[in-house]
Amino acid sequence: MKPERLVEFMKQMGPDSVAVFAGAHDVRRNADTDFEFRQETDFYYLTRLNEPDCVAVISPGHPEHKYVLFVRPRIREEEIWTGIRTGVEGAVRDHGADAAYDISSLSEILPRYLLNVDKLYYRFGNDAAFDQTVISTIKHI
Repeated sequence: MKPERLVEFMKQMGPDSVAVFAGAHDVRRNADTDFEFRQETDFYYLTRLNEPDCVAVISPGHPEHKYVLFVRPRIREEEIWTGIRTGVEGAVRDHGADAAYDISSLSEILPRYLLNVDKLYYRFGNDAAFDQTVISTIKHI
C-alpha cells in the first residue's frame, strides 16, 4: 500500500509529469565509522523508507509503474554490519512500490521513466553527484 502522502502528491502532479527524489547517503566520520544516518526529509516524507542510497521515481501517468524505488540489494554479509535492508522485494512488499530495482541499475532504467514527459520535478543542489546523473539522463534522452 502506497503512503497516503505519496498518493496525494501524485494527484497534484498531473499525468504528464515525473518527480525524482534521491535519498541521503551514509556519511563517513573517520576511517572506520559513519555518522548516524539521517534520511533526506522530502524523500522520507513521501516514501517512509529510511535507508541510504535510494531513489524514488513518481510517475502518475505511467501505465504500470506510478511509484518506483531504486534500493540497495540485500546482501547478508553486509547486513551483519549495516543492519537488515529492505531490498528490491521489500520495496514492493513493504513500501507499496509498483516496481523496484537495484540502485546499481539506475542509469540504465531511469531514462525509461523520463521519456515523453512534459514536466520533471527535481530539486537541484542537494547532491551534486546525483544532479549530474539527472542531467546526463536528460541529455541522453
